[in-house]
This record gives sequence, C-alpha cells and structure tokens, in this order.
Amino acid sequence: MRLWTSLAVLLCVAMSVSAESALDGRVITFDAGSWMSLYPPLALPYEGAPPEGRIRAVEESTGKDFPATIRNGQFVFTPEGAMPNTRHAYRIYVEPIDLPPVVRIEKAEAGGALNVFVEDKPVASYASGAELPRPILNLLTEIGGSRVADTLWTGYGLVNGAACWSDGQQKSGETTFGSGGAYGWIRTTKVWQNAQQTPLLDETSEYRFYAWGYEGCLFDVFIELSATYGEVQFTPVSEQGLMNIRVADSLKDRREGGLPAADAPQETGGWCDVSGAFGETKAGVTLFALPANPGHPPVWGGAASAMIAADCFGQKGGYTLKKGESLQLGFRIFVHGEATADELKGRYADFATPPKAIWAPEPETGG
Repeated sequence: MRLWTSLAVLLCVAMSVSAESALDGRVITFDAGSWMSLYPPLALPYEGAPPEGRIRAVEESTGKDFPATIRNGQFVFTPEGAMPNTRHAYRIYVEPIDLPPVVRIEKAEAGGALNVFVEDKPVASYASGAELPRPILNLLTEIGGSRVADTLWTGYGLVNGAACWSDGQQKSGETTFGSGGAYGWIRTTKVWQNAQQTPLLDETSEYRFYAWGYEGCLFDVFIELSATYGEVQFTPVSEQGLMNIRVADSLKDRREGGLPAADAPQETGGWCDVSGAFGETKAGVTLFALPANPGHPPVWGGAASAMIAADCFGQKGGYTLKKGESLQLGFRIFVHGEATADELKGRYADFATPPKAIWAPEPETGG
C-alpha cells in the first residue's frame, strides 16, 4: 500500500511539473481591433492540464501582469487593454505560490447562496434554494457607494401558452462553481414548467465573472435551452425578455447601439444601456447581446419599469424549438461609471468581435 501511495504522489508531482514546464515562458501575441479595448477577456486553445500555483501573463513592454484561468481546453486572461490597431506580447509565468484567486466564488454557510467576489469586492450572489420562487442572481456592485442594479433572471412571455416570465416557473437543478485568476464561474441547470408543474424545457446557464481592473464589473451569461420534453413554442409578450435586469430607479437615460461604425455601420440594437446619477456620481448598466443569438438583434423593453429586458425572439414574432433541439445564447453585462456611447460600442466590440490573441510559435530546439 505504501508503495502505491508513493507512486501516486510521484505521478501527481510529475504531472504538475510537466504542466508547468509546458506553459511557463510561452508567449501570446494580441492584435487590437480598430477600437480601444479595455480589459477584454481573451481565450486561446490550451489542452494541457492546469499547473499548480499562480499563472501570470506579463506584458513584455510594460511589465504589467494579469491573472489567467485554464478550464475546458481554454487559456483565458484579461489584459489591461489596447489602443486601436496595436500589437502586444505577453509572456506566461507559472509560480508555485498559493494565493487566493482574484475571482472568488464562495458558498454561504446560511442559506447556501453562492457569493461572488472580485479582488475581495462583492459583485453578485446566486440564490437557488427550493424555498425561493425562482433561481435568481442578485447584483451587488456599487459605484460611488450606491448599488447600480438589483437582480438578473431568465424567463419568457409565453412558452407553449404558459406564462414563464414571473416567479414560480423555474425549478432549480444541479449547480456547480469554481474560482479563478481571470474568471470564476457558476454553472446551473433549471427546468422551466407551467402552473401545473409540467416540465416545458431545460436550461443550462453559465455565469462567468471576470477580473476587471476598473470600477464596476463585467460578466457573461451563456445559456442553452433544450426541448427535452417536446416541441417548444416561444410567444413574445411586451416588456418580458428572455434576459432581464432590474436596475436602480435613478437610472432613467436609455441608449441603444451596436458596433463601432467603421466595423459594422449597419449594426444597431446589439446593446441597451440604462444610465443615471446617484448625487454627483454617474453610473449605468449595459446589456450586450451576442450577434450569433437567434433573432438578433433583440427587442429591448423595460423602460417603464426600471429594467432592461432583451426579447431575443421579438423581431420574428416568436421562435419554435423542435423536440430534441437546443439553442445557445450569449450575453455580457457591464456595470460601469460614466461612459460615452463610443466607449460602450468598444466594450460591445470586445464581446461581439473580440481582438485576436494567438500563441506565438515556440522556438525550435536543436537536435
């Protein structure tokens, strides 16, 4: 038994050293687009095992370092950003240092909510207990000491004729979570059901909260809807989106827009922003919709009720999902201070058409 235990320990150590040596010293090149990027989450393929310790991407021209996360075959990091049409290089360092992750997901002892912290600042809390009317994400980010948004949830006006937007129409399933350097995540499953608790469809969602080096926060929501139980017919109802955010009452100014004009002059309606002021402090919330979403761009609602509601199927009057089919949707949420329309277009471009990042060729070794 001692021999097998010793061999197992040696194997784990060897695998960790191998993962570290495969990654340490590699270089990433990042080509900025025609807009100014700001902390864009960048993903590169990486099939190796995550090494033990801290992973840093250090910009070679400035020496600034940025945390990384390796998960699901991807190396993800969030560089500071870049001016338009510039090239940047980052060298990867792996250090055997046990430090708390930048993005931390912790399960509360009382109630079981999943609390999200970015650099120790509370960002969100996901609650999905059986005693709740529906699973919901509480948004906790503050700008100037004031909470900018309240809650985020999924739903839809009518699904197979049943109201599925308000409380009571979702049953929570399995939830997993993890912390990381560049991002932490919460992955959930839900069953949408009618008033008689008959299942209508399955939802799998992943929330990715990013290391964000500026005021506010940035996170993505990736959703898969599956017609597991039969055909699903989505019928729009005014002001009831598939993705919904309740915002502070003082946020009254609404804007919609798309990508920077030089990149897509025809693009409109890819995002909706609601902004306002808390005393002398300006703040806002932007919901970005991925252009690949079915029915893009969405119909934006919620102006009369301190909300942003994205109806992804409203432009076409609904959507039908046949039994056994699934569809994927993606959204990015940006809680911010004062921001111009051009700045929001840049943040949307970082999401919809992210800058290109690739692994630089490794130098050949002599034989």
